[in-house]
Amino acid sequence: MIGLLIVTGLTGLAWAAGTRVSQATVYNAVSGKEVSTMLSTEGYQPTLGKADDGDPQIKFKVQGKTIYLDFYDCNKTEFCGSLNLSTGWALKTKLKAADLNKWNADNRYIRVYTDEANDPFLESDTDLDGGATMNNVKEFVKMYVSQLDDFMAEFKLR
Repeated sequence: MIGLLIVTGLTGLAWAAGTRVSQATVYNAVSGKEVSTMLSTEGYQPTLGKADDGDPQIKFKVQGKTIYLDFYDCNKTEFCGSLNLSTGWALKTKLKAADLNKWNADNRYIRVYTDEANDPFLESDTDLDGGATMNNVKEFVKMYVSQLDDFMAEFKLR
């Protein structure tokens, strides 16, 4: 009886503290196949391939613009510990550095920089160390796509 009271009391304390037990799988690394499947489920049409270094790379389009999802920290396995989303443009009329810097200052989860030809690239990274669910990866992609849409609208890009 005392054991039941202790378990009941601990359960009540956990509930009162807002602790919830999740049934979602927590990953420290994901494979290209797993992420590609998730992207398909979300309505994207991903193409899974390999980057120049042999690590997985997924390409998919949003509003006709190619997004690259590169995998890092793979340690010569199919499972990788961090992800990078990127999109670039080759523009005839270059964007102003001050406008791009303002974008970076106003947008927390995504950054823009220019390459040697002064063309803009958007990037965002996420690290799976410590654990993340596939829902976290999905939200990472959704956030990027949302801010990509905002960037394209603000700078009138397609």
